[in-house]
Amino acid sequence: MKNKHKVTPLGTLLRHIRLDHEVTQTQMAKVIGICSNTLCNIEFGRQGMSIEHAEKIIHYYKLDHRLACRIAVLRSDLDKITQEKILKLLEA
Repeated sequence: MKNKHKVTPLGTLLRHIRLDHEVTQTQMAKVIGICSNTLCNIEFGRQGMSIEHAEKIIHYYKLDHRLACRIAVLRSDLDKITQEKILKLLEA
């Protein structure tokens, strides 16, 4: 049976951050204070990410404000159209 879940935009962003910092899913999960299985679930959209976990990633990896805003927008409960509008503004 194929996995019905695909990597979410937030999951893709988290993966890029991990790869840029050369850390594994387990290492990033430890920084956030969750298990690696939970991080995997977040990446594949099976589970949401709390603002506290997002803040830990932002501070630990010293992400710039635009990347931090992208994480906040993607992890929020905003509808997709609003998310896309905000992300386009951040890219400008």
